[in-house]
Amino acid sequence: MAETVKIPISKILPNDEQPRHRFMPGAIQELSDSMKALGQQTPIKVRPLTEQEKASYSKEEIEWHELGYSLPLGTLGERGFEYMIIGGHRRREAALLAGFETLDCFIQNISPEETHLAALMDNNQEEMDWWDWDLAIEKEHLTFPDMTQRELAKRLGVSKTKVNTALILAKALNEGARTTINLNLDTPPYPPQPNAKDPREDDFVRTPDKTGPDGNPVQSLDKRKPYYRITEYVLLALLKLDPDTIEEIMELVIINEMNVNQAKRFAMK
Repeated sequence: MAETVKIPISKILPNDEQPRHRFMPGAIQELSDSMKALGQQTPIKVRPLTEQEKASYSKEEIEWHELGYSLPLGTLGERGFEYMIIGGHRRREAALLAGFETLDCFIQNISPEETHLAALMDNNQEEMDWWDWDLAIEKEHLTFPDMTQRELAKRLGVSKTKVNTALILAKALNEGARTTINLNLDTPPYPPQPNAKDPREDDFVRTPDKTGPDGNPVQSLDKRKPYYRITEYVLLALLKLDPDTIEEIMELVIINEMNVNQAKRFAMK
């Protein structure tokens, strides 16, 4: 069993290429409250930074610099970073919120090239949404272009169909479409606060002759109404169209609240 080591949070660098991008609203605060009350129950996983990484900057910092922004004062090593997170980004954020200075960590001596796969394995398919998995499959394919789809599926622990779908969509979507998907998925379908008004309240209908424990009529979602979320099924229905048309149809689905067939007819006029 790997030994747990306490490491100052200031020495732990988040992985800006971690495969999971979306979390349930309020999850970090709930985890922080739990850590305050009970302490850190599960160690995070980290790997040592290479000397080359310590002498450079994070990928995100380099990308911002290419857009004209200044680099931070000092490389990663000069700023004290010694480790990168493999799994445990939520725990790190929750620990900072709770005022922790150190984290219990498992140190894994793996290469930067294996970090993406290790981070994927730290998340299961129930925790990551379909788009995060599509992007992860695309990244692994670009890293290992000689792998067959069957080999890639076995490596990632997903079906060959999932790999095939992800790679097909990777070729079909332009940058505008990718941005639209991210924005759509980043917008929660339900209000983040329990007492906040649900902007889709008109989409709820009363269920006849059913009452809840408080005696009030039970409300359920009206299954006849679309909820304007982009899914793999929506995108697969658009594959024969050119990338610009796909982007236009997605915007019609989301902004104009059309179903995909209505949007296709409108865009093709």
